[in-house]
Amino acid sequence: MSNADLPARIPLTVFFVEKAGVPPVAATAARLVAVFAARFPVVDRLIHRGGGRRGKGLGVRAGAEEAGIVARGAK
Repeated sequence: MSNADLPARIPLTVFFVEKAGVPPVAATAARLVAVFAARFPVVDRLIHRGGGRRGKGLGVRAGAEEAGIVARGAK
């Protein structure tokens, strides 16, 4: 998943440097923030499937119980 946004990274950096006039280091930082902000909800939804039409999804505790890390009924 970390390379799925690769086609957007370089053009976004070029846009920041060429069109917006941002220095390259600052453009790279801005690109990292922009890509993270766009990627985080997608990855979060894929991993946790949190709510929406797909249902409740698994929480951390439910995942740990399935893996046998936490005993069922433990608080």
